[in-house]
Amino acid sequence: MLDCLALVTFLGYSQTLFPNRYHTTDLSGTTLEVRTCERGLAAYGRLHTSGLFAGGITYGITARVNDVVTVSLSPHVGISYVDHPVRELPQRTQFDVGGQVGVWYKNVFVGAQYSHQSNAGMTQPNIGHDQIIGQVGYRWKN
Repeated sequence: MLDCLALVTFLGYSQTLFPNRYHTTDLSGTTLEVRTCERGLAAYGRLHTSGLFAGGITYGITARVNDVVTVSLSPHVGISYVDHPVRELPQRTQFDVGGQVGVWYKNVFVGAQYSHQSNAGMTQPNIGHDQIIGQVGYRWKN
């Protein structure tokens, strides 16, 4: 069950990471993410202009610094779908794991997210795909 229902939206830019010669597909682009809450158990959905879509669950851990500033850490796990062939992702549907770290100032968020898509070895090759996403966000309710 979800801990709260306070819609949060994040707009960002994802940059594909190329750690070796096997990673050649660039899925960089604008992202839009929607979450049911910024703290506790929440559902998320993420859209990339590159044709990568993801959704699942996340757990927001927050620490209040003062009355207006909160630090946030949110690991996530889910599934993702890519709408076109990608060499590193031999299946169109795979797992999405990662995490987000950032700072809330009142209802505005600035942070970064790491996301990894992989089929967990169910199909070979299992190269996977990694992204870093810079984000700004807004919490629609206190």
